[in-house]
Amino acid sequence: MGDLLGGEASVEEMPVPSPTTSSTNSSQFDIGLERWARAEKEAHKIICKVQPTAVSEERRREVIDYVQRLMRLSLGAELFSYGSVPLKTYLPDGDIDLTAFGGANVEDKLANDIKSVLEEEEKNRAAEFVVKDVQLIRAEVKLVKCIVQNIVVDISVNQIGGLCTLCFLEQVDCVIGEDHLFKRSIILIKAWCYYESRILGAHHGLISTYALETLVLYIFHHFHSTLNGPLAVLYKFLDYFSNFDWETYCISLNGPVRLSSLPAIVAETPEECGSDLLLRDDFIRSCVEMFSVPSRGIDKNSCGFQQKYLNVVDPLKEANNLGRSVSKGNFYRIRSALSYGARKLGRILSQPEHNIANELHKFFANTVERHGCGQRPDVQGSEPPSICNGFVPALSDSETESFRVDNLISKSCSNCIVSTGDSRYKLGESSQDVINGMKASGMERNRIIENGAQEGTLIVTDLTVSTNSNQPSKPSPVDHRFLGDANDLATSYIEDLKISSDSSKNHTQVLNERVSALWYPH
Repeated sequence: MGDLLGGEASVEEMPVPSPTTSSTNSSQFDIGLERWARAEKEAHKIICKVQPTAVSEERRREVIDYVQRLMRLSLGAELFSYGSVPLKTYLPDGDIDLTAFGGANVEDKLANDIKSVLEEEEKNRAAEFVVKDVQLIRAEVKLVKCIVQNIVVDISVNQIGGLCTLCFLEQVDCVIGEDHLFKRSIILIKAWCYYESRILGAHHGLISTYALETLVLYIFHHFHSTLNGPLAVLYKFLDYFSNFDWETYCISLNGPVRLSSLPAIVAETPEECGSDLLLRDDFIRSCVEMFSVPSRGIDKNSCGFQQKYLNVVDPLKEANNLGRSVSKGNFYRIRSALSYGARKLGRILSQPEHNIANELHKFFANTVERHGCGQRPDVQGSEPPSICNGFVPALSDSETESFRVDNLISKSCSNCIVSTGDSRYKLGESSQDVINGMKASGMERNRIIENGAQEGTLIVTDLTVSTNSNQPSKPSPVDHRFLGDANDLATSYIEDLKISSDSSKNHTQVLNERVSALWYPH
């Protein structure tokens, strides 16, 4: 994912003709509310087949804890979880992303040391978990990849940006609310992209997970008033991006950007989007300021935004192209898959209501076939089959009829927007409880340092997300299940991430205990 830092290019907006020509442009009102309610109910069942469960959560926490302890005892290195696992948006086949922090000039050595430790553990017949297929991937970001207890584990080095991205997406989910509609939509769209169309996977020249999440966020940002459920988000996602003029434009959160205008980010406002954007400018600015980290050597030597075939501007770092992993051949494959998906789903939603359930299951045929009975590779069959696994409660008929179209935002998240600065703020109760309960580990408390020079600090100040304060926040049975592990990290101050050029420092001195305690099961 790379380190995240607000770009230097100026951002402007201008209304122009839309770079998309929607072939369907159907809303919930065009198709009918009852039909949409039935379709969303079936989509809910599909999500229940692949979303995180209590058993998968426990198993992944055990694997993470095992790898963390292994590296701590063998190398004195601290590892931290980021990505879809702490965000609670992983699929049953999803991997675990961990990052180790060490000296800026010893990344290669640390990666090799991690590989060696895992190779030794692979030979250990008395190991707590089975470790196999250890390999070092020498890509743009070096990865040590292995399989632990049937779960793929990717270990990178010094990926502060991954932690920042995690916190940013947690903030977005907090703002959107609606029983974690953002996360549930990500799970449904990831399932279609991974199991049905095979277009997800940066290591295979396909779309990266963060790029996909950014595209989903774009749909929410511009079309939130028409989105009442994950299936509606998927439909708009397929319809919009299958008709997007990728040869002329790239996607930025504020709107399409002409490739010819780069490196300046001049966002154009699509006509069909209107002016009712979901995220306020001050929210976006605060997130960029808060989740900015110093550029590393590879970033400092880059030539700005690198155009490829499917171009997506990182919301937190304008010079970072999230679509750079997509190859030319796969670009055409992705565009064709999106077009086919939009047409197919549009036809399904136009059918009589009694046909929708069966047709939607055909639309997710691979997903249903692989996970329809509750089987999950990440728990190795230890979980009993079920249609609804408890992460999202099944909807009653009365609840199904209550799907709302005219209002997306029902809950607000107070005191959860943060920015850089030198002043600290009073934490919310839940985050403060976590901080108070942390066990000191003797780590140094330092600001982010690159090559010995102090460059910046991630600190939270007292800012507040403002959604619709007139709408009361009511408890939901979904909240405690989809509430990501990043929530406390995103709402507490993070001042002590340190990357030092002093290779003599012990790796355990890299991160402050305030951050480390958030990534252990509690």
